Amino acid sequence: MKIRLKLTLISTAVTALILVGVSLSIYYFFSLYRQIEFYDRLKERAVITEQYYMEEDELSTLTYQEVQKKYQQYLPDEVTALFGMEADLNRLQDSLQVRLPPDFFEQIAALQYMEFKSGDRQAVAVWYDDNQGDFVVCVSAIDHFGIIKMADLQTILIACFFISIGIIFISGKFFSQQALKPITKMVKDVNRIGLSNLHLRVVTDDSKDEINELAMTFNHMLERLETSFERQKNFISNASHELKNPLTAIIGQVALMLEKERPAEEYRDALQTVAYEAKRLNNLTSKLLSLAQTDFDESTLLDEEVRLDELLMEVEEDVSKVFPGNRIQIHFENIPEEDALITLTGNRKLLQAALANILENACKFSGNQEVCVSIRADETELMITIADRGIGIAPQDLQNIFQPFYRAGNARGYQGFGIGLSLTDKIIRMHGGAIQVASELDAGTRFMITFEKHREIPKLKS
Repeated sequence: MKIRLKLTLISTAVTALILVGVSLSIYYFFSLYRQIEFYDRLKERAVITEQYYMEEDELSTLTYQEVQKKYQQYLPDEVTALFGMEADLNRLQDSLQVRLPPDFFEQIAALQYMEFKSGDRQAVAVWYDDNQGDFVVCVSAIDHFGIIKMADLQTILIACFFISIGIIFISGKFFSQQALKPITKMVKDVNRIGLSNLHLRVVTDDSKDEINELAMTFNHMLERLETSFERQKNFISNASHELKNPLTAIIGQVALMLEKERPAEEYRDALQTVAYEAKRLNNLTSKLLSLAQTDFDESTLLDEEVRLDELLMEVEEDVSKVFPGNRIQIHFENIPEEDALITLTGNRKLLQAALANILENACKFSGNQEVCVSIRADETELMITIADRGIGIAPQDLQNIFQPFYRAGNARGYQGFGIGLSLTDKIIRMHGGAIQVASELDAGTRFMITFEKHREIPKLKS
């Protein structure tokens, strides 16, 4: 069932319930008022009857004539009875055509006024204390005119109910269609968007309603999807290019050596070239696998307690194997005594790879000049700072250094693939941290890695 029809039916049903309640209330209170008004008329007839029969000698001639005129104005199906306390109750019931209680005489003597109802017939009894004795005047009648009015009212209420429901259903359908028109338009806009035209967006306006907010949220999602697809496309293109180069060199060398017999020295040179390119290919494949690993569900990976001071020393030993003449200086003077303050929950292998990438770059792009590493921790955060005196990074390149396969203009002469910093950024974010970079050309670069303590690790976004 579509929302438009559902809203129409719900609004119609709610209105129908309200109309039923209002109609029943009107009918009930009008019926109650009719009965009360007719009881008043019966009471008035009882008083007139009493005056007509019992007070002729006490009233003036003119007044009694007025009483006679009123007495002649009968009610529909009126039955009048004037009797004493010794009257037979059964005969009274038959005469008045109403059912009287067994203790009728006791009640009327105590209350002096009573009302009765049997079917459509209403009746009143009035106690009269005369010098000739105690009497009771009873009058019963049927309010035919009031009953007809009640039937007409019932017909009017039923007719108005169904007419109102019809009008409400039609108007509800119209207004729900108008209210949901932006959603219908949004659906058409969304159906136009596919993989080939992710640049398209849902049309929005300046309104503050929920539908416009939904459209803006959807546009933000499209922007993230478009960026993700572009990055994926560029990643595949760059990865294919980087993998193709060493493979082409290896295949070329092997094909060249197989063309004819060559001296042992040429075979040795060719094997060295093949070994070099194979090593490059192996390094590239390892980095690509590490980069892909950061896209897994990290909740099953980040379960180790890692002391960052110990991890830094291990990384320094590993970097020394790659850059034997490095001048890495790790400063431990700001490390707190409490182990918990410098301990991070995460994946030791990935954190080691992230720190190694930054330290290797610091050594490589500074020509093994001094690299200062410091670590600071308190109750709220843990910070690692790595500073070198290398070639630096141009301002226009700083915003792109964490993109896969991106290499700054002044780094093109150095060996590398442009994957390390992208991998490092993903690993740090996976552990709930952040990286800030400050750099100046030919003056050096400073990396500041910050981990917030007691922070929920976010889901990594590509």
